[in-house]
Order: sequence, then structure tokens, then C-alpha cells
Amino acid sequence: MNQKCEEWVPLGTSLALITKKYFGALGQLLKDLTIDRNYSVLLLLDHENRPVSQQFIADYFLIDKAQMVRIMDYLMAENLISKSLNTQNRREYLVTLTGRAIKTMPMIKKSIQQLSETMFQGLTNDNKVALFGILSKISENLDGQKRLAMSMNLKPVKIFKNLNPTI
Repeated sequence: MNQKCEEWVPLGTSLALITKKYFGALGQLLKDLTIDRNYSVLLLLDHENRPVSQQFIADYFLIDKAQMVRIMDYLMAENLISKSLNTQNRREYLVTLTGRAIKTMPMIKKSIQQLSETMFQGLTNDNKVALFGILSKISENLDGQKRLAMSMNLKPVKIFKNLNPTI
């Protein structure tokens, strides 16, 4: 990306490119972990420091139910979260970090801190405050807009057996 404000490039595209770069770099820093995504869910659970419902997580990250189930299944398979039926509301599950996740959190936080230092290099604290203020205002402005429900319909990876490498 260049420094010019190109109006023909939607802001969402610029943010998506930055997001790809960010999570690619974060994935590289955390390559020794068995997981490769959903760090934000773990960070939210760590920050809340209490059991929260799947719906709370889904609402926080604007995740649809199908995607939420995939995330929960993935993190449970990696033994990073546990779910239990809410005794106060039997229609929902409460999610907590496992001991394994709690032990992993310092590495995740350290990597995010390291990446943040790189990402904000050359910016003053006032620049960072202004950036987050602007992003917050943009988000607030978008809250009032009608929007379609966004979901990611991921297709399973096809595995091709007996590929002939000479073709």
C-alpha cells in the first residue's frame, strides 16, 4: 500500500489487506503453536476472566451461528476451551479457557505486543490515540447502517490422491 489516499480503493479493502498482513505476521510469530487462528476468541476469554456464552462471543465478533460452531469445535479439538451447559439458562453453553490455553496466553500476548511494536514503529502515542479514535468513529457510523448478515461459507479442502507431478 502506498501513502496516497486513493479514493477508488474502498477503505474496507485497505483494512482487509492490513488484516491479512497482520494475521500472516502473527501466525509466523506463533508458528510453534498447534493452532493457526482464532487467537482473538482466546484473548476475549482471557480478558473477560469468567465463563461467557457462545452468543456473547458471537455478538462481540459479529460471527454467525454456523461459524461460531466451527470456531468452538476447532478450539475444543485443540483443548483450548471447554464448554458447559449454563445452569441458569439451559439453552446456552458457557465457554472457558482450559489450563492449556491459560499456559499459552503469555506467548500469544507477547507475540501480539511484539507485532504491535513493529506495526506502530514511527508513530507517536498521539498518532495511535488518533488512529483508534478515527476507527472507533467509523465503526460507530457503520453501526447505524443496514447491512446483510456476513458469513464465510468455507468449503472443505479437496485432497487429490495419486497426482502425477509430470503433468
